[in-house]
Amino acid sequence: MIFCRFLDKNEYQRFLPQLFSILHENMSVIALTGNSYDRDYEIWSGAVGPAMQKENRHIVLIFNDDILIGYLQYYTNETTFMIEEAQIKPAYQGRGVLRRALAFVCDYILPDIPYAEAYANKKNRRSQTIIERHGFTRIGENKNGNCYHYRADYPALLRHIKNTAADCVIKEANFEDAEKEWRFVAAMPENENG
Repeated sequence: MIFCRFLDKNEYQRFLPQLFSILHENMSVIALTGNSYDRDYEIWSGAVGPAMQKENRHIVLIFNDDILIGYLQYYTNETTFMIEEAQIKPAYQGRGVLRRALAFVCDYILPDIPYAEAYANKKNRRSQTIIERHGFTRIGENKNGNCYHYRADYPALLRHIKNTAADCVIKEANFEDAEKEWRFVAAMPENENG
């Protein structure tokens, strides 16, 4: 069974190696840094630690039973829901898992935020397509010039997610608010490799 839950900020260090492994598996295909795995992990984890101390920054963990298969990192402020990172293991991509994780997150974000924003690496056409399919428009680039910057009307994004989440390959859903955990059964890959 697939389920989502918020990462407790007191336990983030325990999950860093797994989160980075998923990120590295995806990014090594499109954006090699030229560094060793260990050096990239050192740089990434050095940035994530301080970032996680900020009150409005969160990570949603996505599990298949007890196996971490992805995560969604975001923050909010008065005007913006910023999707900072969305990573799903390749075997689970294209199955509606990310859309359902977004639906989970949107249950906790105030609906009066006007904008949603995201970035996509210029080499990652698949991410660009997913972002655009969710109603985002390209508005520029990041400071390094290696990513496109996108913006959407948050209320429209919220309606889109709620309307299309049911179109995923989900068979059952159960949300337990008290535990801040959301479970759903999805059609899983026939041949899991990890």
